Amino acid sequence: MTTATRKRKTKARKRQRESVEDLARLEMERNRARRRKDRLRELTQHYKFSYRGGQIDRLHGKRGTIADADAEILEDLPQLREKSRDLHKNTTIGASIIKTMVDNVIGRGLKPQSRPRADRLGVGESLVKQFTEQAEDAWEAWAEEEWPDSTERLSYYELQRLDFQTMLMSGEGILQRQSLKLGPENRPLSLAFNSIEPDQMATPPGRPQDNENLRGGVELGKRGQPVAYWFMRRHPGRAGFLKREDFIRIPRWSALGRKNIIHTYSMSRPGQSRGVPLLAPSMTAIEDADYLDETTLTMQRVRTLLSAWVETPDPHSVAAAETAKTVDTDQIEELELAVMRYLMPGQEIKFLDPKAAGSDYEAFQRRMDRSICSALGLPYELVRKDFSQSNFSNTRAALLDVYNTFRITQTMQIRRRDRVVWRLFIREMVERGMLPITVEQFNEKFDEWCRVRWETPGWNWLDPLKEVQAAEAGIKLGVDTRADVCAQQGKDWEETAEQLAKENALAEELGIDMSGGGGASPEPADNSEGDAGGDQGNEDEVPAPREVEEDDDEAAQAE
Repeated sequence: MTTATRKRKTKARKRQRESVEDLARLEMERNRARRRKDRLRELTQHYKFSYRGGQIDRLHGKRGTIADADAEILEDLPQLREKSRDLHKNTTIGASIIKTMVDNVIGRGLKPQSRPRADRLGVGESLVKQFTEQAEDAWEAWAEEEWPDSTERLSYYELQRLDFQTMLMSGEGILQRQSLKLGPENRPLSLAFNSIEPDQMATPPGRPQDNENLRGGVELGKRGQPVAYWFMRRHPGRAGFLKREDFIRIPRWSALGRKNIIHTYSMSRPGQSRGVPLLAPSMTAIEDADYLDETTLTMQRVRTLLSAWVETPDPHSVAAAETAKTVDTDQIEELELAVMRYLMPGQEIKFLDPKAAGSDYEAFQRRMDRSICSALGLPYELVRKDFSQSNFSNTRAALLDVYNTFRITQTMQIRRRDRVVWRLFIREMVERGMLPITVEQFNEKFDEWCRVRWETPGWNWLDPLKEVQAAEAGIKLGVDTRADVCAQQGKDWEETAEQLAKENALAEELGIDMSGGGGASPEPADNSEGDAGGDQGNEDEVPAPREVEEDDDEAAQAE
Protein backbone atom coordinates (compact mmCIF):
# COMPACT_ATOMS: atom_id res chain seq x y z
CA MET A 1 0.00 0.00 0.00
CA THR A 2 1.46 3.22 -1.07
CA THR A 3 1.84 6.22 1.15
CA ALA A 4 -0.72 8.26 -0.80
CA THR A 5 -3.36 5.58 -0.48
CA ARG A 6 -2.76 5.33 3.23
CA LYS A 7 -3.18 9.08 3.63
CA ARG A 8 -6.47 9.06 1.69
CA LYS A 9 -7.91 6.28 3.87
CA THR A 10 -6.79 8.06 7.03
CA LYS A 11 -8.54 11.27 5.92
CA ALA A 12 -11.70 9.35 5.02
CA ARG A 13 -11.84 7.68 8.44
CA LYS A 14 -11.27 11.04 10.09
CA ARG A 15 -14.14 12.66 8.16
CA GLN A 16 -16.39 9.73 8.99
CA ARG A 17 -15.52 9.97 12.67
CA GLU A 18 -16.17 13.73 12.67
CA SER A 19 -19.49 13.19 10.92
CA VAL A 20 -20.57 10.65 13.53
CA GLU A 21 -19.47 12.99 16.32
CA ASP A 22 -21.41 15.83 14.74
CA LEU A 23 -24.55 13.73 14.50
CA ALA A 24 -24.19 12.62 18.10
CA ARG A 25 -23.62 16.18 19.24
CA LEU A 26 -26.68 17.36 17.29
CA GLU A 27 -28.82 14.63 18.78
CA MET A 28 -27.63 15.51 22.28
CA GLU A 29 -28.55 19.15 21.71
CA ARG A 30 -32.00 18.17 20.45
CA ASN A 31 -32.57 15.96 23.48
CA ARG A 32 -31.40 18.72 25.79
CA ALA A 33 -33.76 21.25 24.14
CA ARG A 34 -36.65 18.78 24.34
CA ARG A 35 -36.02 18.23 28.05
CA ARG A 36 -35.89 21.97 28.66
CA LYS A 37 -39.17 22.42 26.77
CA ASP A 38 -40.86 19.63 28.75
CA ARG A 39 -39.56 21.07 32.00
CA LEU A 40 -40.80 24.55 31.05
CA ARG A 41 -44.21 23.12 30.20
CA GLU A 42 -44.39 21.43 33.58
CA LEU A 43 -43.42 24.62 35.36
CA THR A 44 -45.88 26.83 33.48
CA GLN A 45 -48.78 24.39 33.36
CA HIS A 46 -50.15 25.63 36.68
CA TYR A 47 -49.91 29.31 35.72
CA LYS A 48 -51.22 28.83 32.19
CA PHE A 49 -54.58 27.56 33.36
CA SER A 50 -54.96 29.43 36.63
CA TYR A 51 -58.12 30.77 34.97
CA ARG A 52 -60.16 28.04 33.36
CA GLY A 53 -61.37 30.61 30.86
CA GLY A 54 -57.83 30.76 29.47
CA GLN A 55 -57.87 27.09 28.52
CA ILE A 56 -57.85 26.44 24.77
CA ASP A 57 -58.81 22.92 23.73
CA ARG A 58 -61.25 21.08 21.52
CA LEU A 59 -64.26 22.12 23.59
CA HIS A 60 -63.02 25.62 24.35
CA GLY A 61 -61.49 26.66 21.07
CA LYS A 62 -62.71 30.26 20.72
CA ARG A 63 -59.93 32.77 21.00
CA GLY A 64 -60.28 36.55 21.04
CA THR A 65 -58.00 39.06 19.38
CA ILE A 66 -55.31 41.24 20.92
CA ALA A 67 -55.88 44.09 18.46
CA ASP A 68 -56.72 47.59 19.64
CA ALA A 69 -60.26 48.97 19.51
CA ASP A 70 -60.03 50.61 16.09
CA ALA A 71 -58.31 47.61 14.49
CA GLU A 72 -61.19 45.41 15.63
CA ILE A 73 -64.03 47.82 14.82
CA LEU A 74 -63.17 49.71 11.63
CA GLU A 75 -62.87 46.67 9.36
CA ASP A 76 -66.24 45.23 10.43
CA LEU A 77 -68.11 48.51 10.93
CA PRO A 78 -69.72 48.80 7.44
CA GLN A 79 -71.11 45.26 7.69
CA LEU A 80 -72.30 45.84 11.26
CA ARG A 81 -74.17 48.99 10.23
CA GLU A 82 -75.72 47.26 7.23
CA LYS A 83 -76.87 44.28 9.28
CA SER A 84 -78.13 46.46 12.15
CA ARG A 85 -80.35 48.48 9.81
CA ASP A 86 -81.66 45.31 8.22
CA LEU A 87 -82.57 43.85 11.62
CA HIS A 88 -84.33 47.10 12.53
CA LYS A 89 -86.31 47.08 9.27
CA ASN A 90 -87.14 43.38 8.99
CA THR A 91 -87.34 41.84 12.47
CA THR A 92 -89.94 42.57 15.10
CA ILE A 93 -87.61 42.40 18.07
CA GLY A 94 -84.97 44.56 16.37
CA ALA A 95 -87.52 47.28 15.65
CA SER A 96 -88.98 47.01 19.17
CA ILE A 97 -85.56 47.36 20.85
CA ILE A 98 -84.70 50.55 18.97
CA LYS A 99 -88.16 52.08 19.49
CA THR A 100 -88.16 51.20 23.19
CA MET A 101 -84.81 52.92 23.70
CA VAL A 102 -85.76 56.06 21.75
CA ASP A 103 -89.17 56.41 23.43
CA ASN A 104 -87.79 56.02 26.95
CA VAL A 105 -84.51 57.93 26.65
CA ILE A 106 -85.62 60.85 24.44
CA GLY A 107 -89.42 60.60 24.53
CA ARG A 108 -90.97 63.92 23.57
CA GLY A 109 -87.60 65.61 23.97
CA LEU A 110 -84.95 66.57 26.53
CA LYS A 111 -85.82 70.16 27.49
CA PRO A 112 -83.49 72.67 29.19
CA GLN A 113 -84.17 74.73 32.30
CA SER A 114 -81.71 77.59 32.75
CA ARG A 115 -80.20 77.55 36.26
CA PRO A 116 -77.56 80.29 36.75
CA ARG A 117 -76.90 81.18 40.41
CA ALA A 118 -76.98 84.83 41.41
CA ASP A 119 -74.52 84.41 44.30
CA ARG A 120 -71.91 82.84 42.01
CA LEU A 121 -72.41 85.53 39.35
CA GLY A 122 -72.38 88.43 41.77
CA VAL A 123 -75.59 89.89 40.35
CA GLY A 124 -79.10 90.40 41.63
CA GLU A 125 -81.82 87.76 41.66
CA SER A 126 -83.99 89.92 39.43
CA LEU A 127 -81.36 89.92 36.65
CA VAL A 128 -80.96 86.14 36.88
CA LYS A 129 -84.72 85.65 36.76
CA GLN A 130 -85.01 87.93 33.72
CA PHE A 131 -82.13 86.10 32.01
CA THR A 132 -83.68 82.69 32.74
CA GLU A 133 -87.15 83.61 31.48
CA GLN A 134 -85.89 85.22 28.28
CA ALA A 135 -83.49 82.35 27.54
CA GLU A 136 -86.13 79.67 28.03
CA ASP A 137 -88.75 81.59 26.01
CA ALA A 138 -86.28 82.08 23.15
CA TRP A 139 -85.30 78.40 23.28
CA GLU A 140 -88.93 77.34 23.06
CA ALA A 141 -89.51 79.61 20.05
CA TRP A 142 -86.41 78.22 18.33
CA ALA A 143 -86.54 74.55 19.32
CA GLU A 144 -90.26 73.94 18.79
CA GLU A 145 -90.05 75.01 15.14
CA GLU A 146 -87.94 73.65 12.27
CA TRP A 147 -85.15 76.24 12.71
CA PRO A 148 -82.64 73.90 14.44
CA ASP A 149 -82.65 71.62 11.37
CA SER A 150 -80.66 73.05 8.45
CA THR A 151 -83.05 71.26 6.07
CA GLU A 152 -86.01 72.89 7.90
CA ARG A 153 -87.86 69.61 8.41
CA LEU A 154 -87.49 68.78 12.10
CA SER A 155 -87.79 70.57 15.41
CA TYR A 156 -84.88 70.23 17.83
CA TYR A 157 -86.68 67.53 19.81
CA GLU A 158 -87.30 65.54 16.62
CA LEU A 159 -83.65 66.08 15.74
CA GLN A 160 -82.74 64.62 19.16
CA ARG A 161 -84.76 61.50 18.37
CA LEU A 162 -83.21 61.17 14.91
CA ASP A 163 -79.66 61.62 16.21
CA PHE A 164 -80.17 59.08 19.00
CA GLN A 165 -81.86 56.55 16.71
CA THR A 166 -78.99 56.92 14.23
CA MET A 167 -76.57 56.26 17.07
CA LEU A 168 -78.44 53.09 18.06
CA MET A 169 -78.73 51.72 14.52
CA SER A 170 -75.40 52.88 13.06
CA GLY A 171 -73.28 53.20 16.19
CA GLU A 172 -72.92 56.98 16.25
CA GLY A 173 -74.79 60.21 15.73
CA ILE A 174 -73.18 63.12 13.87
CA LEU A 175 -74.44 66.72 13.87
CA GLN A 176 -72.66 69.45 11.94
CA ARG A 177 -73.04 73.03 13.17
CA GLN A 178 -74.06 75.44 10.46
CA SER A 179 -74.48 79.21 10.49
CA LEU A 180 -77.36 80.23 8.23
CA LYS A 181 -78.33 83.68 7.09
CA LEU A 182 -81.32 85.35 8.72
CA GLY A 183 -83.43 85.56 5.60
CA PRO A 184 -87.02 86.59 4.91
CA GLU A 185 -88.41 83.46 6.62
CA ASN A 186 -88.01 85.17 10.03
CA ARG A 187 -85.39 82.75 11.33
CA PRO A 188 -84.72 83.83 14.95
CA LEU A 189 -81.08 82.62 15.06
CA SER A 190 -78.45 81.58 12.55
CA LEU A 191 -77.63 78.44 14.57
CA ALA A 192 -78.69 75.20 12.86
CA PHE A 193 -77.51 71.61 12.59
CA ASN A 194 -77.17 69.10 9.78
CA SER A 195 -77.59 65.41 10.66
CA ILE A 196 -75.00 63.35 8.74
CA GLU A 197 -75.10 59.60 8.08
CA PRO A 198 -72.10 57.87 9.73
CA ASP A 199 -71.40 56.15 6.38
CA GLN A 200 -70.20 59.50 5.04
CA MET A 201 -67.38 59.75 7.58
CA ALA A 202 -64.46 57.87 6.01
CA THR A 203 -60.78 58.12 5.17
CA PRO A 204 -60.35 59.64 1.69
CA PRO A 205 -58.64 57.61 -1.04
CA GLY A 206 -54.98 58.36 -1.64
CA ARG A 207 -54.26 58.67 2.08
CA PRO A 208 -52.87 55.91 4.32
CA GLN A 209 -55.93 53.98 5.45
CA ASP A 210 -56.51 54.02 9.20
CA ASN A 211 -52.99 54.94 10.30
CA GLU A 212 -51.97 56.40 13.63
CA ASN A 213 -53.37 59.86 12.82
CA LEU A 214 -56.41 59.08 10.66
CA ARG A 215 -58.83 56.35 11.71
CA GLY A 216 -62.11 55.82 9.95
CA GLY A 217 -62.31 59.45 8.87
CA VAL A 218 -61.36 60.79 12.34
CA GLU A 219 -58.14 62.81 12.29
CA LEU A 220 -56.31 62.59 15.63
CA GLY A 221 -53.91 64.97 17.32
CA LYS A 222 -50.72 64.25 19.25
CA ARG A 223 -52.64 63.21 22.38
CA GLY A 224 -55.08 61.04 20.43
CA GLN A 225 -57.82 63.70 20.56
CA PRO A 226 -60.05 64.29 17.49
CA VAL A 227 -58.97 67.45 15.68
CA ALA A 228 -60.90 67.10 12.40
CA TYR A 229 -63.30 64.83 10.54
CA TRP A 230 -63.32 63.73 6.89
CA PHE A 231 -66.68 63.37 5.13
CA MET A 232 -67.89 62.33 1.72
CA ARG A 233 -69.86 65.09 0.04
CA ARG A 234 -72.53 62.55 -0.92
CA HIS A 235 -73.76 59.34 0.66
CA PRO A 236 -71.67 56.35 -0.53
CA GLY A 237 -74.87 54.59 -1.57
CA ARG A 238 -75.29 57.03 -4.44
CA ALA A 239 -71.81 58.48 -4.78
CA GLY A 240 -70.39 56.06 -7.38
CA PHE A 241 -66.61 56.09 -7.82
CA LEU A 242 -65.10 58.39 -5.18
CA LYS A 243 -62.07 60.60 -5.72
CA ARG A 244 -60.02 62.68 -3.32
CA GLU A 245 -61.93 65.85 -4.19
CA ASP A 246 -65.22 64.15 -3.19
CA PHE A 247 -64.12 64.39 0.47
CA ILE A 248 -64.14 67.40 2.73
CA ARG A 249 -62.20 68.06 5.94
CA ILE A 250 -64.11 69.77 8.77
CA PRO A 251 -62.14 70.89 11.88
CA ARG A 252 -63.64 69.85 15.17
CA TRP A 253 -63.37 73.39 16.59
CA SER A 254 -63.82 76.71 14.85
CA ALA A 255 -61.41 79.61 15.27
CA LEU A 256 -63.75 81.10 17.90
CA GLY A 257 -63.93 77.94 20.01
CA ARG A 258 -67.24 76.65 18.69
CA LYS A 259 -67.76 72.99 17.97
CA ASN A 260 -68.28 72.29 14.28
CA ILE A 261 -69.00 68.56 14.71
CA ILE A 262 -70.92 66.89 17.56
CA HIS A 263 -69.93 63.23 17.40
CA THR A 264 -71.94 61.08 19.83
CA TYR A 265 -71.20 57.40 20.41
CA SER A 266 -70.76 54.92 23.25
CA MET A 267 -67.07 54.35 23.95
CA SER A 268 -66.37 50.88 25.36
CA ARG A 269 -62.56 50.73 24.97
CA PRO A 270 -59.74 53.28 25.30
CA GLY A 271 -58.70 54.76 21.98
CA GLN A 272 -61.98 53.90 20.25
CA SER A 273 -62.62 56.37 17.42
CA ARG A 274 -65.96 55.13 16.02
CA GLY A 275 -69.14 53.72 17.54
CA VAL A 276 -70.68 50.26 17.24
CA PRO A 277 -74.42 49.62 16.67
CA LEU A 278 -76.47 48.73 19.74
CA LEU A 279 -77.58 45.39 18.27
CA ALA A 280 -74.01 44.18 17.54
CA PRO A 281 -73.71 41.73 20.51
CA SER A 282 -77.06 40.09 19.74
CA MET A 283 -77.13 40.12 15.93
CA THR A 284 -76.56 36.38 15.57
CA ALA A 285 -79.19 35.57 18.19
CA ILE A 286 -81.75 37.87 16.52
CA GLU A 287 -81.10 36.27 13.12
CA ASP A 288 -81.47 32.78 14.62
CA ALA A 289 -84.70 33.72 16.38
CA ASP A 290 -86.08 35.28 13.20
CA TYR A 291 -85.12 32.19 11.18
CA LEU A 292 -86.87 29.98 13.75
CA ASP A 293 -90.02 32.09 13.44
CA GLU A 294 -89.88 31.98 9.66
CA THR A 295 -89.39 28.22 9.42
CA THR A 296 -92.15 27.55 11.96
CA LEU A 297 -94.55 29.79 10.04
CA THR A 298 -93.60 28.07 6.77
CA MET A 299 -94.29 24.69 8.33
CA GLN A 300 -97.73 25.88 9.41
CA ARG A 301 -98.44 27.16 5.90
CA VAL A 302 -97.50 23.79 4.43
CA ARG A 303 -99.70 22.10 6.98
CA THR A 304 -102.62 24.27 5.85
CA LEU A 305 -102.13 24.28 2.08
CA LEU A 306 -100.67 20.87 1.15
CA SER A 307 -103.28 18.28 2.07
CA ALA A 308 -102.41 15.13 0.12
CA TRP A 309 -100.58 13.68 -2.86
CA VAL A 310 -101.33 10.89 -5.33
CA GLU A 311 -98.85 8.10 -6.10
CA THR A 312 -99.14 6.48 -9.54
CA PRO A 313 -96.88 4.18 -11.61
CA ASP A 314 -97.38 6.31 -14.76
CA PRO A 315 -97.70 9.99 -13.77
CA HIS A 316 -97.23 11.39 -17.30
CA SER A 317 -100.23 9.67 -18.86
CA VAL A 318 -102.40 10.48 -15.86
CA ALA A 319 -101.32 14.11 -15.94
CA ALA A 320 -102.17 14.34 -19.63
CA ALA A 321 -105.64 12.90 -19.01
CA GLU A 322 -106.46 15.26 -16.11
CA THR A 323 -107.53 18.87 -16.47
CA ALA A 324 -105.99 20.01 -13.18
CA LYS A 325 -103.50 22.86 -12.94
CA THR A 326 -99.78 22.39 -13.32
CA VAL A 327 -97.08 24.38 -11.58
CA ASP A 328 -93.56 23.98 -12.95
CA THR A 329 -94.65 20.72 -14.70
CA ASP A 330 -95.91 19.29 -11.36
CA GLN A 331 -99.50 18.05 -11.38
CA ILE A 332 -101.56 19.83 -8.72
CA GLU A 333 -104.99 18.57 -7.64
CA GLU A 334 -107.47 20.59 -5.62
CA LEU A 335 -109.71 19.03 -2.99
CA GLU A 336 -113.09 20.70 -2.66
CA LEU A 337 -115.92 20.31 -0.18
CA ALA A 338 -118.56 17.69 -1.05
CA VAL A 339 -116.62 16.46 -4.08
CA MET A 340 -115.53 12.88 -4.69
CA ARG A 341 -112.80 12.10 -7.19
CA TYR A 342 -112.18 8.65 -8.74
CA LEU A 343 -108.59 7.49 -9.00
CA MET A 344 -107.07 5.81 -12.04
CA PRO A 345 -105.97 2.19 -11.74
CA GLY A 346 -102.69 1.97 -9.82
CA GLN A 347 -103.12 5.36 -8.14
CA GLU A 348 -103.00 5.67 -4.37
CA ILE A 349 -103.80 8.73 -2.32
CA LYS A 350 -101.80 9.65 0.79
CA PHE A 351 -102.65 12.49 3.20
CA LEU A 352 -99.97 14.78 4.56
CA ASP A 353 -99.86 15.28 8.31
CA PRO A 354 -96.97 17.68 9.08
CA LYS A 355 -96.12 18.09 12.71
CA ALA A 356 -97.36 21.27 14.31
CA ALA A 357 -95.08 23.47 16.35
CA GLY A 358 -94.32 21.68 19.58
CA SER A 359 -95.60 22.81 22.94
CA ASP A 360 -92.07 23.88 23.86
CA TYR A 361 -91.76 26.27 20.89
CA GLU A 362 -93.20 29.26 22.71
CA ALA A 363 -91.02 28.67 25.76
CA PHE A 364 -87.93 28.30 23.60
CA GLN A 365 -88.75 31.45 21.63
CA ARG A 366 -89.28 33.37 24.87
CA ARG A 367 -85.91 32.10 26.11
CA MET A 368 -84.23 33.33 22.92
CA ASP A 369 -85.87 36.75 23.30
CA ARG A 370 -84.81 36.99 26.94
CA SER A 371 -81.21 36.19 25.96
CA ILE A 372 -81.28 38.94 23.32
CA CYS A 373 -82.77 41.49 25.72
CA SER A 374 -80.39 40.66 28.56
CA ALA A 375 -77.39 41.21 26.27
CA LEU A 376 -78.66 44.75 25.68
CA GLY A 377 -79.63 45.46 29.29
CA LEU A 378 -83.36 45.60 28.58
CA PRO A 379 -86.16 43.57 30.24
CA TYR A 380 -87.97 41.14 27.99
CA GLU A 381 -91.36 42.37 29.20
CA LEU A 382 -90.68 45.95 28.10
CA VAL A 383 -89.30 45.00 24.68
CA ARG A 384 -91.94 42.44 23.77
CA LYS A 385 -94.72 44.20 25.71
CA ASP A 386 -95.53 40.78 27.19
CA PHE A 387 -96.36 40.85 30.91
CA SER A 388 -98.31 37.59 30.89
CA GLN A 389 -95.57 35.69 32.74
CA SER A 390 -94.81 38.43 35.27
CA ASN A 391 -96.26 39.53 38.56
CA PHE A 392 -96.17 42.99 40.10
CA SER A 393 -92.99 42.46 42.14
CA ASN A 394 -90.67 41.18 39.43
CA THR A 395 -92.10 43.63 36.88
CA ARG A 396 -91.39 46.52 39.24
CA ALA A 397 -87.85 45.24 39.90
CA ALA A 398 -87.15 44.92 36.17
CA LEU A 399 -88.49 48.37 35.37
CA LEU A 400 -86.62 50.08 38.20
CA ASP A 401 -83.40 48.47 36.94
CA VAL A 402 -83.92 49.54 33.33
CA TYR A 403 -84.91 53.07 34.41
CA ASN A 404 -81.37 53.39 35.76
CA THR A 405 -80.03 52.33 32.34
CA PHE A 406 -82.21 54.95 30.66
CA ARG A 407 -81.01 57.67 33.04
CA ILE A 408 -77.36 56.82 32.34
CA THR A 409 -78.02 57.01 28.60
CA GLN A 410 -79.88 60.31 29.02
CA THR A 411 -76.91 61.76 30.90
CA MET A 412 -74.54 60.73 28.11
CA GLN A 413 -76.79 62.28 25.46
CA ILE A 414 -77.03 65.51 27.44
CA ARG A 415 -73.29 65.81 28.04
CA ARG A 416 -72.24 64.87 24.51
CA ARG A 417 -74.85 66.78 22.50
CA ASP A 418 -77.49 68.86 24.26
CA ARG A 419 -75.25 70.82 26.60
CA VAL A 420 -73.03 71.78 23.65
CA VAL A 421 -76.10 72.96 21.71
CA TRP A 422 -77.37 74.95 24.71
CA ARG A 423 -74.05 76.78 25.08
CA LEU A 424 -73.93 77.62 21.37
CA PHE A 425 -77.52 78.86 21.62
CA ILE A 426 -76.90 81.07 24.68
CA ARG A 427 -73.72 82.52 23.21
CA GLU A 428 -75.44 83.58 19.98
CA MET A 429 -78.31 85.07 22.00
CA VAL A 430 -75.85 87.17 24.03
CA GLU A 431 -73.92 88.26 20.96
CA ARG A 432 -77.12 89.43 19.27
CA GLY A 433 -78.18 91.39 22.36
CA MET A 434 -81.24 89.22 22.99
CA LEU A 435 -80.42 88.62 26.69
CA PRO A 436 -80.08 91.23 29.48
CA ILE A 437 -76.30 90.84 29.95
CA THR A 438 -73.28 92.16 28.09
CA VAL A 439 -70.76 90.09 26.16
CA GLU A 440 -68.10 90.95 28.77
CA GLN A 441 -70.30 89.67 31.60
CA PHE A 442 -70.99 86.49 29.67
CA ASN A 443 -67.34 85.81 28.84
CA GLU A 444 -66.25 86.41 32.42
CA LYS A 445 -68.60 83.78 33.93
CA PHE A 446 -69.30 81.66 30.85
CA ASP A 447 -69.84 78.37 32.72
CA GLU A 448 -72.23 79.86 35.26
CA TRP A 449 -74.39 81.71 32.75
CA CYS A 450 -74.69 78.47 30.74
CA ARG A 451 -75.59 76.39 33.77
CA VAL A 452 -78.63 74.29 32.89
CA ARG A 453 -80.75 71.43 34.08
CA TRP A 454 -82.46 69.13 31.60
CA GLU A 455 -86.04 67.93 31.93
CA THR A 456 -86.12 64.27 30.90
CA PRO A 457 -89.08 61.99 30.06
CA GLY A 458 -90.88 60.66 33.10
CA TRP A 459 -92.29 57.20 33.70
CA ASN A 460 -95.67 56.43 35.14
CA TRP A 461 -95.83 55.11 38.68
CA LEU A 462 -96.39 51.38 39.05
CA ASP A 463 -98.32 51.77 42.29
CA PRO A 464 -99.47 55.41 42.34
CA LEU A 465 -100.89 55.48 45.88
CA LYS A 466 -97.80 54.00 47.55
CA GLU A 467 -95.38 56.07 45.48
CA VAL A 468 -97.26 59.32 46.16
CA GLN A 469 -97.16 58.50 49.87
CA ALA A 470 -93.42 57.78 49.61
CA ALA A 471 -92.82 61.06 47.75
CA GLU A 472 -94.76 62.97 50.41
CA ALA A 473 -92.71 61.36 53.16
CA GLY A 474 -89.46 62.15 51.34
CA ILE A 475 -90.39 65.82 51.03
CA LYS A 476 -91.33 66.04 54.72
CA LEU A 477 -88.02 64.41 55.76
CA GLY A 478 -86.05 66.77 53.54
CA VAL A 479 -84.43 63.97 51.51
CA ASP A 480 -86.47 64.87 48.41
CA THR A 481 -87.83 68.01 46.82
CA ARG A 482 -90.90 68.81 44.80
CA ALA A 483 -88.64 69.47 41.84
CA ASP A 484 -87.30 65.91 42.14
CA VAL A 485 -90.77 64.40 42.26
CA CYS A 486 -91.94 66.43 39.26
CA ALA A 487 -88.81 65.52 37.32
CA GLN A 488 -89.52 61.81 37.86
CA GLN A 489 -92.81 62.37 36.08
CA GLY A 490 -91.23 64.40 33.29
CA LYS A 491 -92.76 67.66 34.54
CA ASP A 492 -91.37 71.13 35.22
CA TRP A 493 -91.81 72.03 38.90
CA GLU A 494 -92.13 75.76 38.19
CA GLU A 495 -94.85 75.21 35.61
CA THR A 496 -96.63 72.88 38.03
CA ALA A 497 -96.42 75.47 40.83
CA GLU A 498 -97.74 78.22 38.56
CA GLN A 499 -100.64 76.01 37.47
CA LEU A 500 -101.46 75.17 41.09
CA ALA A 501 -101.49 78.87 41.94
CA LYS A 502 -103.91 79.56 39.09
CA GLU A 503 -106.20 76.71 40.13
CA ASN A 504 -106.23 77.82 43.76
CA ALA A 505 -106.95 81.43 42.81
CA LEU A 506 -109.81 80.37 40.53
CA ALA A 507 -111.22 78.01 43.18
CA GLU A 508 -111.13 80.78 45.78
CA GLU A 509 -112.86 83.17 43.38
CA LEU A 510 -115.60 80.61 42.70
CA GLY A 511 -115.87 79.55 46.32
CA ILE A 512 -114.74 75.96 45.73
CA ASP A 513 -113.06 74.04 48.55
CA MET A 514 -109.82 72.50 47.26
CA SER A 515 -108.16 71.89 50.60
CA GLY A 516 -107.19 68.36 49.59
CA GLY A 517 -106.01 69.26 46.11
CA GLY A 518 -102.57 70.68 46.67
CA GLY A 519 -103.56 74.09 47.91
CA ALA A 520 -100.48 74.49 50.13
CA SER A 521 -97.97 76.88 48.66
CA PRO A 522 -94.97 74.95 47.39
CA GLU A 523 -91.63 75.39 49.07
CA PRO A 524 -88.89 76.83 46.84
CA ALA A 525 -86.24 74.32 45.89
CA ASP A 526 -83.26 74.49 43.56
CA ASN A 527 -82.76 70.98 42.35
CA SER A 528 -80.03 71.51 39.83
CA GLU A 529 -77.92 68.54 40.84
CA GLY A 530 -78.32 64.83 41.30
CA ASP A 531 -80.46 63.30 38.57
CA ALA A 532 -80.32 62.57 34.87
CA GLY A 533 -80.25 66.24 33.94
CA GLY A 534 -78.01 67.08 36.87
CA ASP A 535 -75.65 70.02 37.09
CA GLN A 536 -74.90 70.60 33.46
CA GLY A 537 -72.87 73.75 33.99
CA ASN A 538 -69.80 72.67 36.00
CA GLU A 539 -67.79 71.12 33.19
CA ASP A 540 -66.61 73.10 30.21
CA GLU A 541 -67.63 71.38 26.98
CA VAL A 542 -66.53 74.37 24.87
CA PRO A 543 -63.41 76.46 25.61
CA ALA A 544 -64.12 79.89 27.13
CA PRO A 545 -64.81 82.26 24.25
CA ARG A 546 -62.51 85.13 23.38
CA GLU A 547 -63.54 88.64 22.42
CA VAL A 548 -66.50 88.34 20.10
CA GLU A 549 -65.70 88.98 16.51
CA GLU A 550 -67.30 88.00 13.26
CA ASP A 551 -67.13 84.23 12.97
CA ASP A 552 -65.46 84.14 9.58
CA ASP A 553 -64.33 80.55 9.86
CA GLU A 554 -67.47 79.33 8.00
CA ALA A 555 -66.62 75.66 8.23
CA ALA A 556 -67.13 73.78 5.01
CA GLN A 557 -70.55 72.18 5.09
CA ALA A 558 -71.24 68.63 3.95
CA GLU A 559 -74.05 68.39 1.45
